[in-house]
Amino acid sequence: MKILYIKNGWYDDHESLENATQINGVDVLFVDGVRDIFDTSLTERKDTEHFLTYDHDDYHLGTRGITCRTDYDDYLFLENKLLDRIDENETIILVTDRPWRSDDVDFMIYLMEKKPFYLHIIKQICPSYQSNDYHEYLRVFDNLNKINSIGYIIGNKYPTTDDDSDEVWGEKQELNRQYHFNKICEIISSIQNLDPNKFYIYNHEQKQYLETQRPNYSGDSMYEFVTPSENENMCEILYSYRKAFAERYGIDYDAKTCSECECYGICRSVCRECDLKSSLMWEKIYVDSFIDFDTGEDNTPYKYNRNIEANINGVDRLRINTDGNGIRSLILMAGCPLNCKYCGNKKYKDIFPETGQVCLDGLDDLNSILEKDGIYFEMTNGGVTFGGGEPLLQADFIHEFHKKYPMWDIVIETCLNVEFANIKKIAGDIGCWYIDIKDMNPEIYQKYTGATNDSVVHNLEKMSSIVSIEKICIRVPRIPGYNTEQDITNSVAKLQALGYTNIEIFDYIV
Repeated sequence: MKILYIKNGWYDDHESLENATQINGVDVLFVDGVRDIFDTSLTERKDTEHFLTYDHDDYHLGTRGITCRTDYDDYLFLENKLLDRIDENETIILVTDRPWRSDDVDFMIYLMEKKPFYLHIIKQICPSYQSNDYHEYLRVFDNLNKINSIGYIIGNKYPTTDDDSDEVWGEKQELNRQYHFNKICEIISSIQNLDPNKFYIYNHEQKQYLETQRPNYSGDSMYEFVTPSENENMCEILYSYRKAFAERYGIDYDAKTCSECECYGICRSVCRECDLKSSLMWEKIYVDSFIDFDTGEDNTPYKYNRNIEANINGVDRLRINTDGNGIRSLILMAGCPLNCKYCGNKKYKDIFPETGQVCLDGLDDLNSILEKDGIYFEMTNGGVTFGGGEPLLQADFIHEFHKKYPMWDIVIETCLNVEFANIKKIAGDIGCWYIDIKDMNPEIYQKYTGATNDSVVHNLEKMSSIVSIEKICIRVPRIPGYNTEQDITNSVAKLQALGYTNIEIFDYIV
């Protein structure tokens, strides 16, 4: 068994690991992954039993090391050194301080192809996260089937106070280092007896690992889910859209398809490398083109409230011809006035256990998730669908969203059981409305949803005066145990009497 810590240069909460040779009788291998291309005076550092670094000639190459890597190159300089230190079928405990990235984990999984070993992860995560249920954080990992356990440690447990003096800051940093070191010791003591064929998450309250099922979702954020594709050629299809976008706007684009690039077979339909390429290309056209980089002046024509927030359950990316045309992202808004007995959206609670408040701008908020797919929206006439929950309860946010992204088609999925003012607020922003009316019979509606349909009927009577009928699709469900074929016929007749022509009848899957 061996403890491995790869320093990336940003954090020093694990500084105690740099000086430790053993923890609880387990050897520590510290890997210095930092290079500094601006410091030519660095003296050569020697590898030891507990320390690895780049060769001296590698210090001054083209990046600052693992800290700023864009692919595996910086790790590959250390590949053979690490493989020499890992025994076949050995248990490796990787301590990682990268809250939102998993490149060091991905690299270790890559090494498994060269030499088999068991991998346990101790990961530092965002200090604002307070829950003891860490399942959603598994979303940032690919190839979970290669990992045996994950233990999480909250970062910056002791933040600095209003007194930001060097003395106080130093005291807080030392408390953080000691806290993290003690937690690592506590977690490691529980790893040694785990079954290597099962998967575990460390529970801090019980101070032990609990066996759990590996989730089958992935993404770069705890609020993000990449919809699996059954098309084996999906990565090539997405590549073709990126290529076509580049040709449309005269952007140099010589990237290879995923089957040829250096994602090492990790991606299913889109990998982090391709997400980075597509988001940078989209930004080049719709953001950078409006910025004067000499003066810093931003002439972006899209003016909106940058600070407006919304409560969401998550974002379901790369949905194809579902909830609208083309490639789309479904934003699941939190909150609903109904309590439907067969609510289909409750299944998303298994994927997105936590509701998050996100800002229209900001790191790890909607822009960083959605702009990865902006190219695909444009090239397939797709866009964004707001579902829920009930999205119209947060109409102000949707209106500001449209002002920021007027180039994207917006679809709404709604029960319409809201104040008419919410509809009026975004009437001109929406490309298509999908309205699930449940049933027009007030007794059936009340029995199934626990609410009255007075607002629904009122809104249907007034909506056609501000929204084109062609943009409205009304869905009438068959609800087992609640309405009959005659009830459905009656509902359709009432909707037609109100002037609605695009009506779909469908079966609820219970």
